[in-house]
Amino acid sequence: MSDPAAYLTKALDRREAAAKAATPGPWRHNPDKHWRKPGTSWWEEAVFAGPAGPDATCVAGTGETDDPQSMADAHHIAAHDPAWTLRDVATKRWALAEYERMASANYTGAETASADIIEPLIRALAETEGWTDG
Repeated sequence: MSDPAAYLTKALDRREAAAKAATPGPWRHNPDKHWRKPGTSWWEEAVFAGPAGPDATCVAGTGETDDPQSMADAHHIAAHDPAWTLRDVATKRWALAEYERMASANYTGAETASADIIEPLIRALAETEGWTDG
C-alpha cells in the first residue's frame, strides 16, 4: 500500500480490535509471583490481570522463573496492556485527523510549517506499524 495514512488507519483498526478483544487490564508483572503450568512442576514468570491473589488471571507466561529475559518479556507485555494500546491508538488517530484536516486546507505562514511536519510524522507512525515506502 503506497499511502501511509491509509496503511496506518488499517493497522490502527487491527490493533484497536485486538486490544478490545484482549483480557481487560490493568496487566501487571510481579517478580515475586509466578504461574505454574497445569499438570507440571514448571513455574514461569507471568503477566496477570484482574484482582491480586488467587482470582488473578494469567494472560501470558514468558518462561523460566527468575530468568532475566523472561522477566524483561513479562514486564514489557504488562506495560503494553489493552488500555495502553487504546491510548496509543487514540493518539495516532488524532495525528491522522490533523493530517487529513491539513491536507484539505490551504495554509500559509506558520500553519504551512505545521503541515510540513505532519506528513513526515504520519509516514514515521506508519513505519512503526510495518509500512514501507516502495
